[in-house]
Amino acid sequence: MSAPTQGVIVTAGSDPMNLQVIQILHEDGFRVVHTRDAEDAAAPADPQIPSLVHPVTDFTSAQVLLELIESTFGWVAGLVTPLPPSSSRAITDVDAAGWNEFRQSDIKRNVAMAKAGVQVMSSRGGGRIVVLSSTSAFFGSGIEQAAANAAMISLSNAVTLSIEATQVTSNCVVVGSGEDRGGLAATTATSGEMVGRVVSFLLGDGGSDISGQLVACSGTTVGLYVPPLIIESTNVLVKFDQTPSSAQIGAALEPLLATGRG
Repeated sequence: MSAPTQGVIVTAGSDPMNLQVIQILHEDGFRVVHTRDAEDAAAPADPQIPSLVHPVTDFTSAQVLLELIESTFGWVAGLVTPLPPSSSRAITDVDAAGWNEFRQSDIKRNVAMAKAGVQVMSSRGGGRIVVLSSTSAFFGSGIEQAAANAAMISLSNAVTLSIEATQVTSNCVVVGSGEDRGGLAATTATSGEMVGRVVSFLLGDGGSDISGQLVACSGTTVGLYVPPLIIESTNVLVKFDQTPSSAQIGAALEPLLATGRG
């Protein structure tokens, strides 16, 4: 599958990291369309990146959004689901109403967008989905954040399992390090630029035959993630002195991916 640079990459997320990922994709030549649920949610600062306000509450509203994007900007070639928002609430601090509201807003939107994206892209012979998650799925102290990030890993796996029927690849970029079991601190120590370069590689030419991977991204280190810990070995993790380009990330990951395929 060729790089989807001629099609539209649909993104979301209004926190600084997600917005920086979007900016990197734009700089790398992808046609990015940002989506948000509310007018007061932050949009990309670059005026060349369109941002649509369209609440997504279910599969139908996700379909409508993608139809709007295709009629306005062009065919959808890829989807990047945003990193779930931070939360440090313990399980003892979450009541039933709050838990249901959280599930409806933070998990349901990404699942609905992924389902609608798979449907649209598979009708054209394939596409790509990159799901952002964090090590909070394993080590997060907040029940909502842990659940949301674990759900994103499962979402990526679910898309991968249907690849033979849909030709839509899916990979999950897991932000943070297993060495910091707080999860939150490790996530904030990794720049949106670094995450953006990893996502850009997976959406570009080098990511055409990659699917079903958990790609570790911590600081300036990339590798393959093996739950529940990142294996500390030079053939699994590659550390850069500074933020690498997407091409450098691809060159570092390729031998690791080849080993995994073997």
